[in-house]
Amino acid sequence: MRRDVVFLLPPSAARVESLNDVITGRTVAERYLFYGMEYFKKRGMSVGHNIRPPTATANRIGRVYKLIVNTLGGYAGDLAWLAGAVDEIRSAKALLVYSDRLALPLCYLRMLHMLPRCPTVYISMGLPEKLRAFKRMGMLRSVMQEFKTFASIICLSKCEADVLESEFSLQNNVFFLPAGVDTEYFAPMQKQQDIDVLSIGADPFRDFVTLLGAAKRLPSRKFRIITRAATAEGFGAVPRNVEVLTDIPMSAIREHMASSRCVALPVRDNTYSGATTVLLQAMSMAKPVIANNVAANKDGYGFADGKNCVYVSVADVESLSKAIERLLANDESSREIGAAAREHVVAALSLELFHEKLFRQVQSVTGSAANANS
Repeated sequence: MRRDVVFLLPPSAARVESLNDVITGRTVAERYLFYGMEYFKKRGMSVGHNIRPPTATANRIGRVYKLIVNTLGGYAGDLAWLAGAVDEIRSAKALLVYSDRLALPLCYLRMLHMLPRCPTVYISMGLPEKLRAFKRMGMLRSVMQEFKTFASIICLSKCEADVLESEFSLQNNVFFLPAGVDTEYFAPMQKQQDIDVLSIGADPFRDFVTLLGAAKRLPSRKFRIITRAATAEGFGAVPRNVEVLTDIPMSAIREHMASSRCVALPVRDNTYSGATTVLLQAMSMAKPVIANNVAANKDGYGFADGKNCVYVSVADVESLSKAIERLLANDESSREIGAAAREHVVAALSLELFHEKLFRQVQSVTGSAANANS
């Protein structure tokens, strides 16, 4: 069956388990993981997807593929994630792709004429870091030529868009689009605040070293870290005032945020990750958030230090410690920052607005008129 748009997303356990809930319109924490799939469907587009666990055969082929690409000096991504949707990809009017781990194998298969080219909207998250990992310039040049055939490359970080344009010459099809947050799901909740500082995340640029350093300096404050088990294993011994929780379901995240007095999300310097997804969720719940003015946070989201968030220096334990103490010592200031944060995301950074902009982008490259005025 020919689809208006096929979504290619990492088939994580969270996506597989929540797929039916999202498609049928239930409000669940995982809705943001689908980049508007249910919204496109509601607007009249037929949708397909690859969100199903790879088969054993696909995984075997994927391992051989990775070995070959790595030997050739490229970055492989995950071919197995595409395998279950090949027929849909071949018949799609357009593709919406999230993650370099899917976009790069798609490029290779098109270069080998194993998949057809169709209008492709790619949401990038850390592509510059992957391109810099290429060991052979000839292969990199070929991949860049393929990326130039994409209808659009959407960056959720203006910094990343600038790097793709200046360093990798993708001037004509790169666009910055700020991400959104489900302001109805992540709304303020009345709950006893028994945690002073909450931090959530597991991407490679999260700076838990600095966070744990701040916890050591503030032994009277209670910290809670929510991350993956694999990330937590690298912490070593943690201070006694730090509680580490691993592999917590997304449905429980709101409760933990509601139980915290402030949220701290330090990251290391990079082009895309400012812990922005969690930052937006916490802001939507009217929490005062401490973050770094880097990557996605730096420009384009309307974050304002001291007004709707608090910025601290990167990898600076003293700066983070002082910011935590200032917030915890001044309830009125914390409430004002949290309220301004909630007001800002509701007005300018809602998930519905983000989905509408994605819909318009795909619509523009397919020529579809599906519910254009609804």
